[in-house]
Amino acid sequence: MGSKGATGRVSGILMGQRLRSGCGRAASPQELVAEEVLRSTLDALSAHVAILTAGGVVAVANEAWLRFECEAALAGACFPIGIDYVEACDAARGRVRHAGELADALRAILGGDRRDFRLEYRCGEVWEPRWFHLRASLLPTASGARAVLAHEEITEVKWAEQALHQITGRLLSAEDDERRRIARELHDSTAQNLLAAKLALDRLSRKAGELSAPSRHILEEASALLGESQTEIRNISYLLHPPMLDELGLVAALEDFVRGFAERTGIEVELEITLPDRFRLPQSVETALFRIIQEALTNVHRHAGATTAQLSLSSDETDAPGHVVVSVKDNGCGLTGARNAEGVPQRRAGLGLIGMRERLRHLGGRIDVVGTLTGTIVTARVPVGPGEISR
Repeated sequence: MGSKGATGRVSGILMGQRLRSGCGRAASPQELVAEEVLRSTLDALSAHVAILTAGGVVAVANEAWLRFECEAALAGACFPIGIDYVEACDAARGRVRHAGELADALRAILGGDRRDFRLEYRCGEVWEPRWFHLRASLLPTASGARAVLAHEEITEVKWAEQALHQITGRLLSAEDDERRRIARELHDSTAQNLLAAKLALDRLSRKAGELSAPSRHILEEASALLGESQTEIRNISYLLHPPMLDELGLVAALEDFVRGFAERTGIEVELEITLPDRFRLPQSVETALFRIIQEALTNVHRHAGATTAQLSLSSDETDAPGHVVVSVKDNGCGLTGARNAEGVPQRRAGLGLIGMRERLRHLGGRIDVVGTLTGTIVTARVPVGPGEISR
């Protein structure tokens, strides 16, 4: 069953054979001590570790590997010491997911064509899945290339990641709901109070002839300040959550937002939308895409020093089948978190970019930020199912 004694005995035989010279010299006491230290170190590891010969045979395995190998044998997979691991993977090609991919990678490693290979996979029942991470690395020796396999269960890590994504999704949803609530309160309450105050001052200003010059000046100043406050409240309310996004959808909200952005910043924005008429997505997707575009254009204004920007929204089935693709390109000097043409980060990623990534990760999408000599390109891709698009 792969006890510690068996592990040490088998490993010791194999190691002892390697420690003998070509002329049959027995291993020295120092070599035997080194062998024992190596074997004890491998057995102390929680990861399942095995060393393959140049021919792909399992030559050395630690206690964790043998213990897991016995558990796996119950499921019909058994890789004890002495088995041809590469051949076993080949035999499972087409029947076990990733088996052929692993066999090809191990041959490339043992042949010296690549240094390592990583694989993350899921197995077990649907209601109780288990996740594992496997890494194969080249181990050059005097007798030829070998491969080290390190196999470890990461189920708890995966569950933690899923829990984190769920919490992040709830936080983002709560943030959007709170933005929507505050925007509605500002529009329906605060803005209306300011309007009433402005109308009262306007009525008073019609009787300004009865007031002294200093009083008329104060009245005019108060009326002007109220007018500015009304404009600011409208802008803040709109930026928090444009009502058009819920009423008419993403396309109409973007067209309106881009017009306002260009007026406020002086940055010319070219908007290209290649979507069906009356295109609609689930509210969560439309909100996420609007927030990502809003953040990207805000970064263009604050950090890029750009004079123009290009914004495109498409459902291109050629470049990204089954995805809605958003692209924001500017002619500035770079965006937070962007990389130059050589792939070197230009600046640390800010909270805005982190927020965009989290939104997309929650929806199963991704974001790419590429810095070039002529500006920055932010591209977001969100998968959508056939039934999620309405026209």
